[in-house]
Parts: sequence; structure tokens; C-alpha cells
Amino acid sequence: MSKSKFVIRLFLFIFVLILALMGHLFWVFFHAIVWSLILVSLFWGVNETLVRKLNGRKNAAALLTLGLILVLVFWPGTYFGAILSQEAYLFYQRTTENTDVVSTVMSFIKGDNFFASRIRQMANLTGFEITSSKLTELYTGVGQSVGLFLYERLSTLFSNLMMVIFQFSMVLVIAFGFFVKGSELKNYLMDLSPLPREEEERLINRFQETTVAIFMSNGLGSLLQGFFGGLGFYLFGVGPGILWGAVITVLALLPVAGASVVFVPIAGYWLIHGKVGLALGYLAYNVAYVLILEYWLKPKLIGNRASVDTTLVFICVVAGMSLYGIMGLFYGPLIIAMFITVANIYKDSYRDQLMSPAESKAS
Repeated sequence: MSKSKFVIRLFLFIFVLILALMGHLFWVFFHAIVWSLILVSLFWGVNETLVRKLNGRKNAAALLTLGLILVLVFWPGTYFGAILSQEAYLFYQRTTENTDVVSTVMSFIKGDNFFASRIRQMANLTGFEITSSKLTELYTGVGQSVGLFLYERLSTLFSNLMMVIFQFSMVLVIAFGFFVKGSELKNYLMDLSPLPREEEERLINRFQETTVAIFMSNGLGSLLQGFFGGLGFYLFGVGPGILWGAVITVLALLPVAGASVVFVPIAGYWLIHGKVGLALGYLAYNVAYVLILEYWLKPKLIGNRASVDTTLVFICVVAGMSLYGIMGLFYGPLIIAMFITVANIYKDSYRDQLMSPAESKAS
């Protein structure tokens, strides 16, 4: 029985109104839903393996997967976050008081060696006057910016400890529901969608592949670079390893330069002091793990999945942290995954239909 246009429009109005109310209701747990989707995407394969091992007992498999998430994500993240906050504050204090680095650099620039003379020539050509006050201002400004930024973001997070625990509990509850009823929920939403079934499957599969590619290759690779970079700080007695490991983790997303932005100046500082062996050893250590992670591990992790440009990931991580605070570390890459997925679907299925025949042939 066909329905009149008035009835259809009335139903659509009611349906959209209820959707808006549902969206407003669930907006309270927006962060928890996003986090749960990220975790489910990353651990879905583990959960499916456990379901097969446990003869289809989805509830038990989901509980074991959540336990694994607690061990691998929540507890280490909480511990290192607390230590990182303390080290960031101590580093912020030290940069306002310690001027030994500036004195050493000034002594080097005023010396008679080849590099010092070239630095002075470049300064004269550019009209930049190198003085102790300018170097002190630059040193303290960069140090305070890094330390204070991390300290403020982490302090805000840990000051609301009960809220963090509640939000993470909601993440686990929602993730449990996705692990147990995820397939049924996906089929239900796909039945509601007006898109063709094939395109819906391709959209979901590409989103999963892109998300895994970003978080497993760029994310895990950067975390490992931060770990080995921070370990190098401890092994070579440079300074607070967890703080600078966190900095290296973010900088590792930068193409070409990456972690070298941190370890090359340190090696240069030791060369100025005449500690050639220590400088070369530290440089060789950092170059070794960067080459292994960038050119062996990352390609292994990505495999046949869609690779994502690291420049785009880095820009979105920094922009995400500016907009959403520490959560931007995850929201930035997630937005990239969504954009790339939708853009690829548009390119494959809709671009030619939206273009005129002449434009379609020209493209």
C-alpha cells in the first residue's frame, strides 16, 4: 500500500527528530564511544580468535579481550602519564634556572674552529646577532613551551581522576557490547542505510584497514621510537627519558627529520664538549633503531593495507592536540582514517556519476 507524500514527510520529520534526540543523548559519551571504536578496531582480530578458541562463547572472549586491553593500554598509560607529568614540570623548572647549555654554546661559537667560523659568517650574512641573552631566551622559551604544554595537558587529565576512571569504565562497557553484538549491530545499521550493500562493506573494510594502518604502523612505530629514544636518554645519562621519549613519539611522525630533531642536537652538544666517542655512540644507537623501525617494521605492519602519508598524520596529530588536548593524539588519526575512507569511496563510486559525460572522459 503506497503512502501519501504528507505521511512520508511526517514520518521522516519524526524519524529525524528522534535521531537528533538520540544524538543529543549519546553526545555525553561521545569520547567513550570513539575510544571504544578505536579499541574494538585494533583488538577485533584478537577477540575473534578467542571466540573460536572458546567454542563461540562471545561473552567470555570479550571479557578476556578487555582484560588484555587493561594490561596493555590502561595500566601502562596511567603509570607513564603520571611520571610524564612530573618530569614535564621538573623540566619546566630546570629550563628557567639552568644556563650551562647557553654558556657552552656561546663558548663554542666564539671559538676558532671551522664550524664556529661558518656559524658566525651565516649570522653576519643574515644580520642575526648571536648573543647570550638571545640564546637564553630561545633555550628557556622552547624548554618551557614543551614542559608546560605537557604538564598542563596531563595535569588537567589526572586532576579529574574519578571522571577518568568513570569514562574508561564506560569505554570498557561499550567495547564489551561491540565485541559481543558488533556483527549484529553492523548488519542492523547496514540494513537501515540506503547505500548499496557492496559499498557499505567496502566502506567498513577500508575504514578498518586505514585505521589499523595508521595506529599499527605510524602509531606503534612512533611509540617504539619514543621508547627506544627515551631508553637512550637513560643509557647515555642525558636526562628525563620518559619526557623526551614522549616528545620523540610525536616527532617520529615527521617524515625525514623525525626523532633526529632531538638526538642530533644532543650529539652535537657532546661534540662541542669534545666527547667524540660518546657522541658517535649515541648517534649510532639512535640511527640504528630509527632505520630498523622505519624501513623494516613499518612496512611489515602495513603489509597490503593502505599506507597513509606520515606528514598528514603528523599535521592532524598536532592540530588534534590543539583542538582536543591530549585526546587529539587519537582523534587526529581517526579523522584522517574517516576522510581517506570516504574520499576513496567517492572516487570509486560517485565521482563519475556527479560529473558530466565530457568531464568523465577527460578525467
